[in-house]
Amino acid sequence: MIAKRVIQDRYGTVIKPIDLELTELQHDDPGVIARASVKEAYHLLSAPVIKCDSGIRIPGLNGFPGPYSDYVQRTIGVDGLLQVCDGLEDRRAVIYSAVAFCDERVDPVAFYDETPGTLLKKKRGEHGYFFDFILVPQGHTQTLAEFDDAKRWKFWKGAYERFARWYAARER
Repeated sequence: MIAKRVIQDRYGTVIKPIDLELTELQHDDPGVIARASVKEAYHLLSAPVIKCDSGIRIPGLNGFPGPYSDYVQRTIGVDGLLQVCDGLEDRRAVIYSAVAFCDERVDPVAFYDETPGTLLKKKRGEHGYFFDFILVPQGHTQTLAEFDDAKRWKFWKGAYERFARWYAARER
């Protein structure tokens, strides 16, 4: 869990995963989605909440799947996404994350990160989730799925690190 590595292990703030059924707002901006989720979760739990919304945008598909990444993964999966991208000349893609936080002291805030890369035409690798098997991050030759967990998480940690720095400064 990236939140544990970046926040709990470095700053000592305890992170406790909780599985909640929340309303997921549909919006193009992952920060808007994550902020709405933490606000709802905070009202249900009366405790500080952090949540990450992530996905992949493919410029050659006008940004699709974007906020629908989880739905695409659950319905057609990576093989279906490869079929949708078959024949696509522009193989650029961007993975993104927005980490949002809410507590009694602050309205929901969000912190963003993006990693550009290139989509492959075939899956490679053994680790990861959904598009990890077909995305090669810019400046690398391996897919995300070819990195082990200890190395792969660095592509997702930027938004968590921005949040952690903000949170640590706020607590001083």
